[in-house]
Amino acid sequence: MVDPKAFPGGDAFVEFIQDRKILIADSSSVTRSSLARILNDLGVKGGQISLVSTMEQALEEIPRFRPHVVVAEFDLGKRCGLDLIQLQRETHPEQARECIFIIVAGNTSQSAVARAAEEDVDAYIVKP
Repeated sequence: MVDPKAFPGGDAFVEFIQDRKILIADSSSVTRSSLARILNDLGVKGGQISLVSTMEQALEEIPRFRPHVVVAEFDLGKRCGLDLIQLQRETHPEQARECIFIIVAGNTSQSAVARAAEEDVDAYIVKP
């Protein structure tokens, strides 16, 4: 079980995500299911979470599902998960200020981190 009090702002984050739609786009089924399990532990219901494994699926899911939180792998197939930020902002401009975008990556290179910072990513999580 995840304890939101274990990190600063945890309670506020839990309060924010509990009634939001969340898209998880990652080619690893282990990563997708682990992230979904953590979110479930934090009170997010299964119907609020959409799991996709490819960039193509994510590109179709954003306009349909209208997520408030997008968690995307940095290297999503032959494309970069950061490309989803622009689609999210263009598709749902009315939600842009309230959306959270999180990159999950095994890539900790300075260029990857710098690119994520340039795109105004809310969090950059490094895969173990």
